[in-house]
Amino acid sequence: MFSNEEGFDMLMVLSECRRNNRVAERLYAKRYPQRVPQSREVFRRLARRVQTTGQLQPQHNRNQQIRPPVKDEIAPDILAAVVVNPHDSTRRISGDCGVSHMTIWKILNTSGYHPYHINLHQELGEED
Repeated sequence: MFSNEEGFDMLMVLSECRRNNRVAERLYAKRYPQRVPQSREVFRRLARRVQTTGQLQPQHNRNQQIRPPVKDEIAPDILAAVVVNPHDSTRRISGDCGVSHMTIWKILNTSGYHPYHINLHQELGEED
């Protein structure tokens, strides 16, 4: 990704190089050494995007509804569920709360919890 200013500069360099992507790639890297060097494929896609849509930036997810984060709203419920039953799996908690198990993992990790299952492999004998 690049900013609009960087995209504009890339277009100017590309037009200077008469739409030769290889030359534009080298000239852009030479002219703007402090910026992330862009490949010739980026120049090609940028030129095609501007030509077809008139936009510098890609239109990923433009028509999709943005979901609000649920972590803040559901975190207390998840932490309470872990305190009540620390042996529950993240998948079981996710089924109860209606969020993905990865969201459960993220909430537990940011809260300092490390879910685990206790497995007893040995036991003490009478002589111990």
